Amino acid sequence: TPELDTFSSVFKNCGELTSINLEKIETQKVSSFKELFSGCKNLKVIKGIENFHTENAGTFQEIFLNCEQLTSLNLSKWDVSLVDYFTSTFEGCKSLTSINIDSWNSKYVNDISKMFKGCEALSDLKFSNLTTNIVRYMNEMFMNCTNLVSLDLSNFTTGNTINMTRMFYGMAKLEKLDLRQFVPGYYENDTEVIDMFTNINVEHNFSIIIDVDKWSTVKNFNIPENANVTKPGELFE
Repeated sequence: TPELDTFSSVFKNCGELTSINLEKIETQKVSSFKELFSGCKNLKVIKGIENFHTENAGTFQEIFLNCEQLTSLNLSKWDVSLVDYFTSTFEGCKSLTSINIDSWNSKYVNDISKMFKGCEALSDLKFSNLTTNIVRYMNEMFMNCTNLVSLDLSNFTTGNTINMTRMFYGMAKLEKLDLRQFVPGYYENDTEVIDMFTNINVEHNFSIIIDVDKWSTVKNFNIPENANVTKPGELFE
């Protein structure tokens, strides 16, 4: 099989595709996987994807966008060290119950907006190694992840963000949220944090670790009334 330079949009909008075998595809030189399976709404099985070589890839934008029938993905072997765009990588994967990406780390990440938006069936997510110190966009990242119960983002730093709008919007079952390193970024008019926590577990209380004092001057930053807030310094008292 010849080595590919790009794998962008190859199967985009193949709506009738239900399974595919990519075990013999050589991806060592691929620089972009953008929109690879975007719109494959009936795709259930992708053989060989767990062994893709991704060490030269710079964008994962919309790879699995609206792959509505995928139920699990093991991408733990993927090397994402050069990736700067994770925009909408898993957006609309509403049947996805498990994603193994805890090994992912890239110091070049710029955009993680809408990364898991609409992953309605996802109940557990380990995502602790990503370096976020230069990330600009986190808007709608977990929007409508209605089954996630706990989210540990204790390693996330946010000092360079310019948009966090609706980041956790609609997380209906969330019980624990660790944002201990979250600080305000560069917001022009504070609209960039609107609805950040709207509609989180509206029927019950949830716990959140965050330094609210650092956000006191951001006028549209609103912690919901049903949130039990703990400041990072109070964890050791």
